[in-house]
Amino acid sequence: MGETRSHKSGRKFGAVIARKRDDGSVSAWLARYSSPVDGRRVQRSFPDRIRAEAWLYDESMLVELHKRGKQQWVHPTERDRRRCATTMTFNELADWYVQTHRKPDGTTLRGAAKRNLRTDVDHLKQVFGPMKLNQITPDVISAWYFGPHDEGVWVFPRTCQRLKAIMALACSDKFGTGMPLLDSNPFVLPIPPDPEPKSWSVPPLTGGQLAALYESMPEYDRLSVLLAAWAGGMRIGEVCALTVDDFDLEKLTMSVSHSVCRGDTDTGPLTLGPVKSHHSRRVCVLPSMLTPLIRQHIAMRADQSSPYMFQGRQSPILPPTTLSNHFRQARELAGCEQATFRTLRVTHTTLLMQNGGTVREAMDSIGDSTQEVVMRHYTRTVPEHQRQVVNRMAESMVSDSSDLQRVLGMRRDGRPESARLAYAGMEEAGVGGKLDLILAILGDLVAHE
Repeated sequence: MGETRSHKSGRKFGAVIARKRDDGSVSAWLARYSSPVDGRRVQRSFPDRIRAEAWLYDESMLVELHKRGKQQWVHPTERDRRRCATTMTFNELADWYVQTHRKPDGTTLRGAAKRNLRTDVDHLKQVFGPMKLNQITPDVISAWYFGPHDEGVWVFPRTCQRLKAIMALACSDKFGTGMPLLDSNPFVLPIPPDPEPKSWSVPPLTGGQLAALYESMPEYDRLSVLLAAWAGGMRIGEVCALTVDDFDLEKLTMSVSHSVCRGDTDTGPLTLGPVKSHHSRRVCVLPSMLTPLIRQHIAMRADQSSPYMFQGRQSPILPPTTLSNHFRQARELAGCEQATFRTLRVTHTTLLMQNGGTVREAMDSIGDSTQEVVMRHYTRTVPEHQRQVVNRMAESMVSDSSDLQRVLGMRRDGRPESARLAYAGMEEAGVGGKLDLILAILGDLVAHE
């Protein structure tokens, strides 16, 4: 495809050029001229020569005004961008953001994640919706940022992230116009941190609490608490999605490959959907002591033809809301009122690591690929375990050092030196003296323990 310069008598500004196909026919008309600011070529393509000539004439008027100092010349692309920014509303850009938003891996949002996105953006549309993009200045955003937020302390940081992302979209060419709609992002304030979750102060469950939870749950879904606490620290949607085929009782493994959802629109009947992330697909090790309970549960299911481990009273799949309600009622009887189903995930992670599991094993077991998330959200400090570790550490160092034993006044068998001296003095004491010495020895031993 070639270009042919079109001459016009008396032309003093720019040029109109015909772009021709191989057969000689004209495919487009290019109008060109040099920028009065930096001399670079400025051009536009038109389907016919008349429009090209008209555009070139209008541009010549703007260039002439610039040369006379009457009006600053602005590149046509910049003019188009400013024109678009003066007509596009926040509502339009926000809707496009929701429609095109993707996860980091490129997949679309589904179910609750998509519902939460729409809810967050709706909060923003109530404030900025009808405003033109160029009206949303840093001052306007600042007034909203420091104003009241009835949506809650957890929603506000998310809406800040959404607003910053939407306005960043206007500063890029991703919107489809081939040019940014704004020069810079008007959201210049810091994203507020998430508040500290109340669940962080909830310790992992004890054996007694777990037993009480199990016994207080309905018979048809009580096994869920043991599976979540001992095998994989599953999310509640993952538990409800378990099928009989997910269990291999010969190899003592359980596959976690689905989570319960209501489809892409988060409406309709419960169905099996994907797990939260690729790493959430995992094979978990089952404690051998659970095998009899698992076999018993499978045999006692109401619908033996159903593939699901946990079945609802009114639906083939046990709804997560139903399981959550059962857990909420059981925790009152178990004496752990602050615990949630997520506490079972915390219990699994914390005790797995305290009993010798590595961070990598904990990440693989609960299906989380981020070490920071595992350590920050799913592990807790258990004071009694910490006390035992500190005592074992000190005792191991003392047993290896006669100098430390001498400093602490202890014998090599770990008993206080005062107890040895008391034993030696008993031979010389009377009955009353022996009783005093026995009490002193017991006091020393208790203090040592």
